[in-house]
Order: sequence, then C-alpha cells, then structure tokens
Amino acid sequence: MRLFPTLAILFCVAALAGCAATQNTLAQDLAWERWKACEPKFTPHVTLAYIRLDGQVYVNYRTGTELAAVGECLKAAGLEQAKRGPVAVPEVVGLAGSPNAQAPNIKPGSEWAYRYESPQGKGTFVWTFDREEVREGAVYYVVKTGSREIYFRKPDLATFLDIVNGETETRRWPPVAYLKWPLQVGTEWEQTYTLERPKQRQTEEITISCKIEGEESIIVAAGSFNTFKSVCRNKRTGKTTLEIWYSPQVGSFVREVTPLSTGGVRERELIQYRLR
Repeated sequence: MRLFPTLAILFCVAALAGCAATQNTLAQDLAWERWKACEPKFTPHVTLAYIRLDGQVYVNYRTGTELAAVGECLKAAGLEQAKRGPVAVPEVVGLAGSPNAQAPNIKPGSEWAYRYESPQGKGTFVWTFDREEVREGAVYYVVKTGSREIYFRKPDLATFLDIVNGETETRRWPPVAYLKWPLQVGTEWEQTYTLERPKQRQTEEITISCKIEGEESIIVAAGSFNTFKSVCRNKRTGKTTLEIWYSPQVGSFVREVTPLSTGGVRERELIQYRLR
C-alpha cells in the first residue's frame, strides 16, 4: 500500500467526511478499517488525506520515519483483516434445478473482497467488475484488482486473460472453464488448452478433467453459503489443480484452494461482497 504526502483532498470518503452522495468501494471500506486501527497511534502528527477507490491510502506526514511507521501499521492491520471470522449469515438460496444454477448476469460495480494465504504470504484483495469487453468474437467480464485485469467469458466464467499494467501476463486458449452450466452434481468434462506467457515467450499445453462433486453449505468470513464444489485435476498426472466452492448467491467463488507447483497451497476466502 502506498502512502504519499498531499495538501489537497481530491475526493471524500463517505464514512469519514459526510460525502454521502457516493458510496464507498469495498477496497475503501477495508482501507478505512485499517486506517482507524492505526490512527490513534499517529494523531496529530499524521493525518488522513484521502483513500482512493482502489484502497490506496494517502496521508499528510512530517518525516519519512513517520511515513514508514504508518506503512508498517497499515500492513499489520491488513494481516488482522485476513484473520476475520464469520459475520452475519445471509439467507441461503436454492441450487440445482433452480435459475441460480445458471451462469450469473453480473453488473458493473459489483465487488468481492477476499483474504488469501499461501507460503508466500497472506493478506486481502478486492475484485471489482469494471466492464464488459469483446475479444476474439466473445464477450468477457473484465474484473480489476490493483493493476491487474482478469477476463472471464460471460456465458460460463471461463478464464481467458490476465493483463498487468496493460501487458498480457497469461493467456489461456481456449478459455478455461472451471464450472459447467447448468450446474449439476456429477457433471464431468475435460478440456485441453494452451497456457501462454508472452513476456517469457513460454507456452504449455495442459489437459484438465473437472467435476461438480457436490453441493456443500460452508461458512466463510462473509457468512454461510450454499455452494457447488468443483474439482479439477491434471489429466496427465492426476494431481488436483483447483478446488472451488461457487455460490450462485454471490456470483463468484466463496472459497478456493490451489496447490502450488512450488509446494504448499494457496487458499482464498470471501470476506465481503456487494452486488449491483
């Protein structure tokens, strides 16, 4: 998280300045929680200037030492957010045999906040559905998180592109479907795709087999949800490559477990969401 000195507030955060005309983003809400945890330690020498839509915090400060201390405090507060337990339990919805088993129709501005943990570290991030875009003859949902844009094919949420700072990091062709609609327990499918990493000039052909293994009610930090559990495995090795628990109520996964090639696993879990 970056912090910079500033003399002007470019926009107000509704929770702290009374600018109720514009609702905070989830990233701003999470950043505001972190700032409130740290503010008493630094007042009056360090003051909040503003919080950007993507959650970046800007402060007024006097010395570089103060700035570094605030940065460490906000980092620690972020780790505490990643430990958040279950909150209010939302009403669960029907699954198989209902319209909720169909691919979601997501509206721009919808947001999902997740916590993650892996051998490389832990923390939180926010996905924001920015827009729809046509690429290579198909319509994609474009989800933004920081400088990253992720392309999900609209009809089935198949993963296509990861673009970072305007450059393609990974491309999957054809797009990879980790779910298959209508969602029904027992559905199985295979897919062969090419994973491209243009900057490294690398390509890899991969075949996966996936299955909707069951319906599960699970509790995560965001609450209790009825989900479809999908498991994908590498066809050649038989090793699990992904486990996801998808919630029709949320329009996204609420839990994900991904084994890493470097060892260990990465776990991601929903902590908050807001649909438009």
